[in-house]
Amino acid sequence: LEQRIIDYLRSNPGRKAREIADALGEDKSAVNSLLYIMRGRALEQASGYRWKVIEAGGERHTAPTRSAARDTPLARLARYYLACLAKDLDRNVSEFAASKYGAPNYAELPALPFAETAGDALWDMDNVRRVLGTIRQERRKLSLVLGYPTRLAFVRAKSGWEGFFVEPLLVFELDIEGGGAPSIPDDRPEINVRSLRSLCGQSGPELLDEVILLRQELGIDSEDFSLDDFEDMFAALREVRPEWPWREPLDPTELVTEPPLASLHEEGIYNRAILLAAERSPYTQGLETELRELEKLREQQYAATALGYWLNSGDATQPRADDKPLIEVLPLNSEQRSAVRSCLTSPLTVITGPPGTGKSQVVTSIVANCAWRGQRVLFASKNHKAVDVVEARVNGLGPRPVLLRLGTSGIQG
Repeated sequence: LEQRIIDYLRSNPGRKAREIADALGEDKSAVNSLLYIMRGRALEQASGYRWKVIEAGGERHTAPTRSAARDTPLARLARYYLACLAKDLDRNVSEFAASKYGAPNYAELPALPFAETAGDALWDMDNVRRVLGTIRQERRKLSLVLGYPTRLAFVRAKSGWEGFFVEPLLVFELDIEGGGAPSIPDDRPEINVRSLRSLCGQSGPELLDEVILLRQELGIDSEDFSLDDFEDMFAALREVRPEWPWREPLDPTELVTEPPLASLHEEGIYNRAILLAAERSPYTQGLETELRELEKLREQQYAATALGYWLNSGDATQPRADDKPLIEVLPLNSEQRSAVRSCLTSPLTVITGPPGTGKSQVVTSIVANCAWRGQRVLFASKNHKAVDVVEARVNGLGPRPVLLRLGTSGIQG
């Protein structure tokens, strides 16, 4: 089978494990195992979990490593924020494995919600409904979290109590807004820092580096990452960390539910998915990776950007003169009007305000005025809903659209 895989990839480079298995008529799990056995020796894996043959003299894909730090204003600022972040890595995504008061405060799932074997009946299970009820009572403080795979961790407290906690390795925050089934608004999972800390024995900045490295090794931050490749992601997790205590073979398409985690008494990582309540994270998903990437940039790479202008504020120039009138497509107060004028005349404008103060209204006016002046605008946000609101407002101003919505096909649809 090894030679058949090599022959196939030599003729069809850049294929994923599922495509290889389908083409060869083989089991995907068996193919995945062989791919990782041959990785580095005969094969290499590029972004998007795509495989190709290592040819003699060919260019190899470089595995993620920790790079040397730069000494630029941006690098120093990024390191400061990373140090702050390292001091606040205690988000508690864990629960007691068993409860003396009855059912545990988590639900074991028979299937991952995004797997083909899952169905809507998943959300009607009694243990799942119990967790959902807890979330709805404390929606401001708690979020619904899906975790897989799950680590069983033994704890001995200073008080003398000892027992087990369940701590998932990768977690997805679920959206329970509306009356439908919970959904996954962001395909990219988070690394559960509590679990990783115990597995790697690190803390502080070193632990943060472990989070970043693992995200890179799993391809979570690659541009073409998709939850459609979840089997490949979890296969990579098992292969890049073979020294971790794996107690059950990892297979996200065939979860184990018996015996229940509450009855197990051996530390290690199990092929189990759980649903639980967790404190809301105050940070943007993947913030630590973005800060580390910013730290690597050479000064000339960002000098001509708005970020470079802000970092070199000593070189600030006066706003350019502008005697053109504003078109008010929406009613503006004096502060909003001043903000729109600043955006049209200054290299950088920062607008802040709590919800409901009209920031989207200001952005809509900025885009409309730029379009009226024949200027090009890129409106970007980490929040899809913010883009949707502005797009609807701007394109609803007239008979023809002004903004072109870009993004994944799912978002465009």
